[in-house]
Amino acid sequence: QFDYFRNARFMDWGGVDSLFRMTWKREGFFTDNATGAKLAASAAKLYGLERVMSENFGGAGWGFAPRHARWILGFLSACGVNYWIPHAYYYSIESYRKTEWPPSHGRHSLFARSATCINDYAARLNVCMSGGKGVADVAVVYPNRAVWLDLETDQDWSWDKKIQGIDPCERYENELTKLTETLMRGHFDFDFLPEEILETATCDNAALTVVDDGGKETETYRVVILPNCRMIKASTVDKLEKFRQGGGVVMALGAPPEIIAETGEKINSRCWTHHQAMVDADEIQAALDGLCPRGARIAGKGSDSVITRRYHNDKGALFLLANTDLNADAELAVTLPLRGAVQQLDPEFGTITPICTTSDDSPTNQDQTTFAVELSSGTATILWVGKQPGSGNETVVEDREKTVATVYEFPDVWQVELQNDNFFVLDTFQVRHELIRDGIVPLQRTISSTTFVNNGYTGPLTLILDGIFSYARGMDTPCPLPLNGCRINGEKVELDNAGHGTRLDVFARELDVSKLLRSGENRIEFESVVMNHQPFQPPGALYLAGRFGVDENGRMIAPPGKIQSRKAWEDQGLPRYSGTVTYKQTFSLSLRASARYFLEMREVKETVRARVNSVECGNRPWPPYRVEITDALRDGENTLVLEIANTMATRFNGNTKSGLTESVVIKMEIEE
Repeated sequence: QFDYFRNARFMDWGGVDSLFRMTWKREGFFTDNATGAKLAASAAKLYGLERVMSENFGGAGWGFAPRHARWILGFLSACGVNYWIPHAYYYSIESYRKTEWPPSHGRHSLFARSATCINDYAARLNVCMSGGKGVADVAVVYPNRAVWLDLETDQDWSWDKKIQGIDPCERYENELTKLTETLMRGHFDFDFLPEEILETATCDNAALTVVDDGGKETETYRVVILPNCRMIKASTVDKLEKFRQGGGVVMALGAPPEIIAETGEKINSRCWTHHQAMVDADEIQAALDGLCPRGARIAGKGSDSVITRRYHNDKGALFLLANTDLNADAELAVTLPLRGAVQQLDPEFGTITPICTTSDDSPTNQDQTTFAVELSSGTATILWVGKQPGSGNETVVEDREKTVATVYEFPDVWQVELQNDNFFVLDTFQVRHELIRDGIVPLQRTISSTTFVNNGYTGPLTLILDGIFSYARGMDTPCPLPLNGCRINGEKVELDNAGHGTRLDVFARELDVSKLLRSGENRIEFESVVMNHQPFQPPGALYLAGRFGVDENGRMIAPPGKIQSRKAWEDQGLPRYSGTVTYKQTFSLSLRASARYFLEMREVKETVRARVNSVECGNRPWPPYRVEITDALRDGENTLVLEIANTMATRFNGNTKSGLTESVVIKMEIEE
């Protein structure tokens, strides 16, 4: 990106591309989703830009589900993003398009009915994190041009790279990524500060104040951190020396810079107040603890996975908490560095709830507020601290205890019905070549054949030809051979009669082959005739679609009429089924007039819609899979219907777990 800030100052918004299904950097990935977002948020603040835009979810794969979207959106909001754009809405995913940075978020996604939930969740986060500014006491110098100059001119880096096998660019990036994660996990919000903006900053009263092009103050920093680099500009040295002399703190992580970028001279400066090796995150956080306050102090179960962002606007102070753990809930004790009434905004439903807080009027804690918060796995919440007229102290909320009891656990066996066609993938071909002549032109006839076994299915069957009629359309993607004919169980099939698709893709051709299906082994053959010198390419992907099941031996069978919970679809006759399955059970319950009743599905892959006695009770696109069913219940016999949908990964990739994979219970709550 050369110099991010030099480019960003000419943009209307800060911008970043968030890739893959990830938050922090993981082994085997070339990027993380925190550092880039913090760069974009820093540029937006320093240049007075309203929005920080992120293109999201590219390369997240067909297994990407709404719970992943919520997880990444909360994480990016904590990094400063306040405007999101889904990666792609493909018109077609025919043939090679399935691998073009999937998934598509349009009509090919099984989660269209969850789009409103995702959009509302993102919109509420975006609105809360707009119209004001983030609060940061720490600045991290971004000496990008000096780093490039260092790499270009210093031969030691080449030697280092050869001997140790380390790319110096990658080394800089990894250390900056590690520093970003260390500060965010420690709840020290920060901005990246380019050297050109540092030049114009003012130093006074142990503070470094940055102004924009119009002279407006954008932020005041108490601590400046220099990442591990050997070369910086002379103006940076002068400014940091002045900042230190005025009582400010400069931390150099790793070896302090040694060389002036413009002249190559050695730096003779004592402005590096602290020298902290880039090794232990706890040591860095401890060094900062005595220098500036954390944005929040978080303790309790799962606290290590929670990150925060402090944001001020005309309504007061907002604190965003995001649980970066996709698999575990957090039970937190939160301490904020200010006093006031606290309310919690749920970005999923938009509800605002007062929080019962505690306070300590001792001199060391009189400007703090403490309370308890629960965060589901992969979710975020907004805490709003506003000043109460009069007292200006904490909110007082009556804490009423509840008695919770499990009153019914559903048996594991459910009646089920498939709402979509199951897919049978034909991906193994036997190939036979014959050399023929058309006059003096040598030709090659190729017969590609595949088989499948039918062991009891008699319903409608569709052959889907995915990519067989496609062309590369300018991409370096091999095209299948032109087809001259197709036979199923010896019967000729006219491929020209194949219609546009409705099950997989509009460009994937479909043929009704129900009348050609027979019991036992079935054979499908394709014939192509090409010039003899052309390389062989097998036919494109073939699928058989219908409301069938598949047994453990890979044979097509009648669809399952019953399925067990606590067990995935893939292990119960639906190894490549992507779509919705309707689960149904009847149950009896004796109701108590003062009680509330909740249906809890302990694990769902991936989304569920619940109806009790034909009354819609809720659509849960992500955990917790819990809906209230009080108003829908009848005393005595009731009927529960669950519509459960999985991802397209099962159809395209296999090796997934889908469905109702844990128990289902009804819980009763009574307020004391």
